[in-house]
Amino acid sequence: MRMSLAASLEMAFPGSIAVSRRKILEFEKVLADGGILPALGFLNARVRYRYTAVSRFDAPLLRNLFVFDRKNPKILYGGTSQVLEETYGALVQRRKQPFRTDNSMKDGRLLFHSSRVTILSYIGVPIRLPTGELWGVLAHYDREARVAPVGETELLQEIIPALAKWLGPQASPADISVTQ
Repeated sequence: MRMSLAASLEMAFPGSIAVSRRKILEFEKVLADGGILPALGFLNARVRYRYTAVSRFDAPLLRNLFVFDRKNPKILYGGTSQVLEETYGALVQRRKQPFRTDNSMKDGRLLFHSSRVTILSYIGVPIRLPTGELWGVLAHYDREARVAPVGETELLQEIIPALAKWLGPQASPADISVTQ
């Protein structure tokens, strides 16, 4: 059986540009055709993390708008809020760049972070709107230690424009109704 060029590249270079471009196009199609639940499921299927989420910065809160749970893949969770400073999302917001920890219990940067003992692994990238506004975070996370695949941070960053476009007019804090 002959392998496609994309399949060959994926095996040889898991984080390659060709693979990333194909994954971005697949994500965009899933998002356009099925909406946010299948799109988050698509992203989650690539990793071992239990959760994949889109959350909005709304200081002093982080609003979890869309949460995909691998153990309940047909249910879209959301509507919960957390104190922003008690989340890894605050590190993404403060630094305006991705943040990743494979095991918070062994990560010296997180010795005094309040999420350290509950969320052991996390990879989050900032969501910027087309206006440049830092809006929120797209993240994979788990209560167990996990290692992200090579190139995952870059892939998440690459799909942000499609996600921000999908969020569109609902990206305004006043336009998203979320219960606490």
